[in-house]
Amino acid sequence: MTASASYANVPVVPEIANVGQTLSQVRPDSSKFPQMSDSLTRLLQLSEDERINLRILDLLVAKDPVAIVRLITLASSASFGRTKPINTVHEALQVLGATQAVDALLTLWTMASLALPDNLHFVRDHLVRHTFSSLASVRRFVSYGEYTEISTYDTQMLTLVAKISAGLVFRDTRDIAGQAALTQVATNKSHGLLHSKGLANTFLLAAGLGTAWGLPERLIDTLSELAQWRTVTTPRRPLNDMLLLAELLLDTTVEHEASPQWRTVTEHNKVFQDLRRRNIEPRSLLFKL
Repeated sequence: MTASASYANVPVVPEIANVGQTLSQVRPDSSKFPQMSDSLTRLLQLSEDERINLRILDLLVAKDPVAIVRLITLASSASFGRTKPINTVHEALQVLGATQAVDALLTLWTMASLALPDNLHFVRDHLVRHTFSSLASVRRFVSYGEYTEISTYDTQMLTLVAKISAGLVFRDTRDIAGQAALTQVATNKSHGLLHSKGLANTFLLAAGLGTAWGLPERLIDTLSELAQWRTVTTPRRPLNDMLLLAELLLDTTVEHEASPQWRTVTEHNKVFQDLRRRNIEPRSLLFKL
């Protein structure tokens, strides 16, 4: 598998007008999508025990000089409260811990599958920060909401495929509006990808990408539902509610709770309601890089 791919042949998907359309009608040909990077494939092949072994992660990262630099940069950031410089990937892994190190590597190696020109690297960098923040936040929603039926694999893969799908907007030069929308999101350092109407069509490609990457049928169906979240409001699958809630909270401050966007997401968001019934403020669970 290659670490990058051309999007020239990725199909353009028309926006769904009829909610009654079958899921198969919104899934384009899965052979037209970028391949999963080799590094990401190796990471996903690790067992749960191997994923919490920092020595194994150290050996895996050693094969990728770019990942080494980015992990050290991440661990050195203010988000982790470091006052002393970090010089080695071993130190970086210890600061991050196994769970967040895996989140970081999943994110870095997922976004490595995006073939973007040099002048758009800032878009990929923003998607990396956004995806890492979303992964950490959604994982906390799962834990504190006690959604024991949701696996770590499902949480990670749904988040990764949904987020990289935004980058597929550059697959076709005809989608000027979508490209402008994603560029603006990245420029403004916004977290509202799924909330951007300009990106609505590109998320319809998520199910096709999920198929190409071998995701199980339950996640393909979940991605198809997520792409139509504006028209299919209830009941949504819990993971979709978590992704939508994470974006809203990462992107919105308290004074915006009276906004239409806030009401649209939270009114039918069972995860939001469940957490508040448990006297847990969802915003307190966020991790923002």
